[in-house]
Amino acid sequence: MAQKKCIGLVYKYDEAWIGGTYYVENIIKALNQLDDSHKPFIYLFTEDKGNFDRVKSATAYPYMTYHSLKVQFNLLERMVNRMGRFLGVKAVFNSIKVIHKISFIYPNPKEFIFQHIDINKRIFWIPDFQDVHLPQYFTESEKIDRENWYDYLASKTRKIVFSSSQVLSDFEHLYPTSTVKTSLLPFAVTSSQEVYSEERVVATKEKYDIRSSFFICSNQLWAHKNHKVILEAAKLLNEEDKNIKILISGKEEDYRNPNFPQELKNLVPEFGIEEEVTFLGFIPKVDLEILVQEARGIIQPSLFEGWNTSIEEGKAKGKFIIASNIAVHREQLLGYHNSITFNPSSPNELKNILIDMSVQNENCYDYSENIKSFANSILKLG
Repeated sequence: MAQKKCIGLVYKYDEAWIGGTYYVENIIKALNQLDDSHKPFIYLFTEDKGNFDRVKSATAYPYMTYHSLKVQFNLLERMVNRMGRFLGVKAVFNSIKVIHKISFIYPNPKEFIFQHIDINKRIFWIPDFQDVHLPQYFTESEKIDRENWYDYLASKTRKIVFSSSQVLSDFEHLYPTSTVKTSLLPFAVTSSQEVYSEERVVATKEKYDIRSSFFICSNQLWAHKNHKVILEAAKLLNEEDKNIKILISGKEEDYRNPNFPQELKNLVPEFGIEEEVTFLGFIPKVDLEILVQEARGIIQPSLFEGWNTSIEEGKAKGKFIIASNIAVHREQLLGYHNSITFNPSSPNELKNILIDMSVQNENCYDYSENIKSFANSILKLG
């Protein structure tokens, strides 16, 4: 029997950027779809055992062990390493005892414990250049930190992964002389293949007091996610006596603009659309999967994305998708005909799409191929 390939994955649970958390979980879930003989052994590097247990439960991956991101050296080891750094040599002691087995570590293994590992085994990921396109949403210190990080990746690393052609193009424009090896790797999601029972569906709808058919938008309440166009479209629908329900789920925090989520929610009574729009907050993943399953369609109005998770979740379940016509969304929806795009600055255009559901097509999309391609591409990273 051939020896399994060994890879390291860096995992952090962060509700403030849950997309990054789900990204690693979806890598593991995709790898779990491979034939058993091709499934790699995963060394999961995370902050604590609780995070590992959460991933293990969410993915049921059979070949995975926990490794802490925290450095654990005794006094003698620290003294020897300090002397080594003084003499200009790599650390004599390291906390990764399995380093010789690992083919590569991904994404963004930048913690101290990885510094002594061959840079060819450390593969990095740039999800987007949002700060370049929408600098108004970032503080000066954030922009400087990000620019320094990009500079480091472009000049000091060996391989960078990008989720979309748009992000790769941005990098090539910003760093035309970089010799780093680049890789285009659109990610896929692995939602539950279960068709949830009517009893489970009814219980979930009762939990959130859902009494009619609905559309759903699942995005954190950040300004660039452009929820306001949904509220404006709902206002227009209300004025035309069109009763269309829209649910909005996602973390209701924006560290860049702490007042924004509440200001957005305040528009609901101001527009008189309390019956049309409901904010659900951050809800359990299984509840979201059930609501996506039951939704008439997915609305994704964002002004900027690197590669959007909710669009992938909609594609995975064959849902009708209404997305802003930004380049990344058009790339994601290429070949997925059960979709339509709209001008994210036009609530009237969105309103008309919501009214005219005759644009919906029968879904004939085999998403399993996306998952398989994603898993195989991960294996080929190193």
